Amino acid sequence: MNRGFILFVQQNETCDYLKQAVACSLSIKKFMPKEQICLMTDIIVPEKYKKHFDHIQDIPGDDLAVDSDWKVNNRCKIYNSSPFDESIVLDVDMLLLENIEHWWKQLSNYELFYTNKVKTYRDEWVTNDYYRKVFVDNDLPNVYCGFHYFKKCKNNDVFFKLLTDIVVNYEQYSKRFTKNRTQSWCSMDVATAIAIKLLGIQHKVFSTQSNLTFTHMKPRIQNYQSQLKLWTEQIDYNLTPQNELFVGNIKQKGIFHYVEDNFLTDKMLEQLQWR
Repeated sequence: MNRGFILFVQQNETCDYLKQAVACSLSIKKFMPKEQICLMTDIIVPEKYKKHFDHIQDIPGDDLAVDSDWKVNNRCKIYNSSPFDESIVLDVDMLLLENIEHWWKQLSNYELFYTNKVKTYRDEWVTNDYYRKVFVDNDLPNVYCGFHYFKKCKNNDVFFKLLTDIVVNYEQYSKRFTKNRTQSWCSMDVATAIAIKLLGIQHKVFSTQSNLTFTHMKPRIQNYQSQLKLWTEQIDYNLTPQNELFVGNIKQKGIFHYVEDNFLTDKMLEQLQWR
């Protein structure tokens, strides 16, 4: 079975997601140079960036994110458009900081996998639910789509068909499943949580294995007594010439979700390309 990473890019007016995808791809290739990487996008990719992706796939069909600032709605199309039998999907504002090739063997025990717990940069489990009120108040699975895995199979055909229906008809599903606390926009985390709950597959898509997760740098969940607004302005960080990332003097590992757009500078991208 062929396998690979999927990176999804649909630009908005405030962030260069393509540049983030290039950095993410470079970080994957550093540690796993033979891994296939597919960029799924609706933009024309400049020649200078094409070499960093093994496949470039158009986002098919109508644009489901016309009225969305976040441009995430079309991510429900990744499953049907993936050129791989097995896929790992990463948010583009992530860097891979070590070889995770052995994860494929662990993930192959699943048809569909999502992480439901994440870590701080100090390697602590996140327990703060500041960003998760919709999930807690509505008893939804605590799913994070930033890193997930799927196989092409009949069960996932059903799952992603349902997920697409939820995204397209988010208002109706939201009224039914987020009565206690709602959010007006469609997020893939909430839509995916609704799909998992509807199908009753929580026990099939989550794991107790602690390594299948990522470091999540949203500022309010870093276990600081004083609340951080932008972590990049309050915590020192440095990418060394060896591409080792230190945050607050702590070496990062695994998948690092930096979240804040100003983290990735042109200098850092040049450094990743050089290495």
